[in-house]
Amino acid sequence: MDGLSYLAPSALWSYIVGTGCISLGVVVIFLWRIRHPARIRGRYVPFAVAVSTLLIGSALLATAAYTDFERYQSQRTWTFRYVVDVHRNGTLPVRLHLPAPVDPRLAASLESSNGTSTLRYEAGGTAASVVTDVVSNVSFDVQLRYIGSEPDWTLARVSERAFSQQDQWNQNVSLELTGSGGGLVQIRLRIEVSVFCL
Repeated sequence: MDGLSYLAPSALWSYIVGTGCISLGVVVIFLWRIRHPARIRGRYVPFAVAVSTLLIGSALLATAAYTDFERYQSQRTWTFRYVVDVHRNGTLPVRLHLPAPVDPRLAASLESSNGTSTLRYEAGGTAASVVTDVVSNVSFDVQLRYIGSEPDWTLARVSERAFSQQDQWNQNVSLELTGSGGGLVQIRLRIEVSVFCL
């Protein structure tokens, strides 16, 4: 969406009126500088009126820009992706408690099944987790796309300390595994949030 059709009507009028006020103020000040004060119905326009007009126009433009920015923020398309790959050499079912987003919009999307294995969100505030019941080698790829404000980036079961000073994108996480039966379990977890701006 582009052009003026993108602007909210109130913001559009603020742009128009604000620009008009600033233009009028500039013209009046210019006339005063060349010693030809502007007249309206035969009366001179005071210099203070020109300055006031400039200030009002600037305030209107600032308000319109803020309104437009807020509208732009609310129109962004966010994509959330939660990918889990589990590889194991045992035969007994295992349960994993994985990091979970605290934003309810993201958490609500975390429910999936793959064969007899399942993935679901388990509430619990800072102790919330994504629970996967795994019977065999399995992969989950949950995706959510929505238009709106920026989600809360906070994840439960994630350390505040980065994986390393050189790698700020990867984080230390807390995983809980039960029922492995002595087998080996390899887990690959990827959590992504991306944005598309209009």
